[in-house]
Amino acid sequence: MEVNVIGESGQVQRRITEQPASEKTEFAKVLHSQIDNRTQSAAQSRENVSHSSENKDGQTGSQTSSILLGFITKTTPTVSNLLSNHPLYSQECWQIVHSRLNRDQPYTRIPKGTAIRIDPETRKISWDLKPQTNPPEDSGKPNRIVLGTISKDYPTVSHVMQSHPDFRNNYWNIIYAEQNRDKPYTLMRKGTTVYLDPVTKEISWDKKTSGPESGGLAAKVNGHPAWNIARPTDETDSFSEDLANAVKTYFGKPYRDIDCYGLVVRGLSDLGIRYQGSGGLRERLEKMAEKDGLQANAYLTGEGLIKTSGAKVFSKSVPTIHNSRRDARDLFKEMAPYLKKGMLLSFSTPTHGHTGVISHNNQSWTYINSGRMDHQIGTRRASKGVGEELLSAEVRNWFKLAARANEPLHITVGRLEEEKLREIQLTQL
Repeated sequence: MEVNVIGESGQVQRRITEQPASEKTEFAKVLHSQIDNRTQSAAQSRENVSHSSENKDGQTGSQTSSILLGFITKTTPTVSNLLSNHPLYSQECWQIVHSRLNRDQPYTRIPKGTAIRIDPETRKISWDLKPQTNPPEDSGKPNRIVLGTISKDYPTVSHVMQSHPDFRNNYWNIIYAEQNRDKPYTLMRKGTTVYLDPVTKEISWDKKTSGPESGGLAAKVNGHPAWNIARPTDETDSFSEDLANAVKTYFGKPYRDIDCYGLVVRGLSDLGIRYQGSGGLRERLEKMAEKDGLQANAYLTGEGLIKTSGAKVFSKSVPTIHNSRRDARDLFKEMAPYLKKGMLLSFSTPTHGHTGVISHNNQSWTYINSGRMDHQIGTRRASKGVGEELLSAEVRNWFKLAARANEPLHITVGRLEEEKLREIQLTQL
């Protein structure tokens, strides 16, 4: 069996952490002479409302609006080390250190274990009044940045990253990067602090998954095995969430009115994505297929939508099925960590194809689609039409179908990206 899991590494190259001592004085003079007057006056006007307070030793105590740069440790002994390692401030390291707000700070008196912070607006460097009793170098993660804490308002890693000023614009690329996509995010408890290595972009946290709050998440819940459990805290973007909710409005519609691909199209149309007509999504899909030397309708499938207007997150080809029940279970366990509400899931064999939208119901992964409803849940029932089925059962059905026909089976999971869908239409204007 061949497995292809798609992700982006998002790694950042390390930069030189110290400027040669012989050049520091001259470099500082040049910087001082080139500081923009407007920036200088703006910083001065905000100086009296600084986000930190000074004590008699000149150390500062940071408030919640500041960003954690890292900790003073054996491997990062200076503030310039931390700035040089930071993805946002590395190129401005010496400009920040030698700015009017920071150049007279008592950096030489900062003890090991001290958390260093920066105000994102004024660029004022500050640090805690008291260093941590257990310096971060003991944890083996001395350069981690605190992204935030899992809470009621920020229940998932994606919520935490969206609230962070440095990473809100590329959080999905980081979450789906190779070093992060297999992490057990659904086992995180409230109160868990989430970290990010600014160099490798690896997400980490203090993994305390046991205890009364965790509810035994690694065990069975309501009789379902752990790999078949979906929880509301599984990360998803708002567009995918809206798509899953949009297709639910068609529950009970007969298959003769809406087929599986048509259901996805209806959902996208309800979200304002123009499909038919000149400049619509269908026209763009047909042109792209013809450009690739394929029939015009080749991309009018779930896989085609993912290829042209989204991002593939899981893909697997099963050339031969030996035991449909066992092979389906193994595939589902392998696929489950990548599932999010609102993603598309497509099945294809040489003679059949099907697509639908992933969702969850009563802690189980489900599949909203239009077709024969063999394992339907909910009250709006249709023998053949739009409904919601147990996803594990639908996967098992397709393995049985492919095994009976002695055909290979291909499974694709991907999420549609609103930016790509709307960009298609903007380019036609």
